[in-house]
Amino acid sequence: MVSKSNLVNLDAMIKREDFATSDSESPSFENISTISLRDFTKGSLIGPSLRKPDFQRETNHWGPEQVVSLMECFINGDLIPSVILWQSPTYLFVIDGGHRLSVLKAWIEDDYGDGPISQTFFGYQISEEQKKNAKKTRELINKKIGSWQHFLVKAEDENLDPSERKKINKLLS
Repeated sequence: MVSKSNLVNLDAMIKREDFATSDSESPSFENISTISLRDFTKGSLIGPSLRKPDFQRETNHWGPEQVVSLMECFINGDLIPSVILWQSPTYLFVIDGGHRLSVLKAWIEDDYGDGPISQTFFGYQISEEQKKNAKKTRELINKKIGSWQHFLVKAEDENLDPSERKKINKLLS
């Protein structure tokens, strides 16, 4: 069990929205079979439309080690449980998997509860404890995995080992 004082607050990564739709249109039942990291980068279409229903718990129940563990699984291509999404006429709601998707977005944004997205979300009132946990998470990520920017730079290296190139290409796509 992770101590409440050692939790990473990623609640700013996916905005909240009222699940009840006021639109008269019926929802779309398009199947979204994959979400890639590109969907969380600037200019993507899926990332900005993701929303957490207002009845979902806050995204602050994982410690730094759990965040790193998920990223290690993702980087290594290990099994990560499915995410359940529901398409409303306006948004794509995350029914299950909010923590998992928030960790991926946090990695891309380098925002583990203390970055620009979090600063805006929390009205520039981030506690010292939240800053400490964000710093610890970032240090662990950088030590064990590397930052998103690290992988983007590596992807441009002409002399990269073929096995490393394959891993990076798989990660970036």
